[in-house]
Amino acid sequence: AERKLKFSIEVSEDGENFKQVFDGMTTAEEDVLEEIKIPEGTYKAVKLVLHGTTTGTWNSILEVKFK
Repeated sequence: AERKLKFSIEVSEDGENFKQVFDGMTTAEEDVLEEIKIPEGTYKAVKLVLHGTTTGTWNSILEVKFK
């Protein structure tokens, strides 16, 4: 809970051309699901691009849920 994950989210309507819809970091001080709103749409693919943490270059994701 001491580290925050830096990441971006990209979406694609055709599975080939992606556009970034989020660039930031986690905010929770504990391991809980966080809600990140992205523009509504019909997406064929979602890409998580990981940029390390506030303490290093490695990444760790516990769970991702799309609704």
